[in-house]
Amino acid sequence: MIKDFFLVLSFSALFLVACKQKKGINKSEYTLEKKIIGKWGCKNESSPVWLFSEDSIYYYQFQKSFKYQIINQNLLIEFNGNITVLKDVSINEDTLYFKDEANLKIEAYRHP
Repeated sequence: MIKDFFLVLSFSALFLVACKQKKGINKSEYTLEKKIIGKWGCKNESSPVWLFSEDSIYYYQFQKSFKYQIINQNLLIEFNGNITVLKDVSINEDTLYFKDEANLKIEAYRHP
């Protein structure tokens, strides 16, 4: 249980940094499922933290992909047999917003 808690915190802690990086998003892709596809990370990082595809998220730190689903603006990630929930997920321009399981608001930024 403690290990799971730290795992959730590690997901969240990586996105606590602000960023001013801007790249365009195809405005014809309005759904969260479409807009989330791509690389996401933190300020001053040369490489992204996550790579989203249509049905999985590649987590660079673990060099492994995990299945995910978006249900009612919540992102459910199947992580080593457990489900991690990122709540109230939204994207504005190149910024991904969500709340972690501790209800902290987190921001991630699109990487090229």
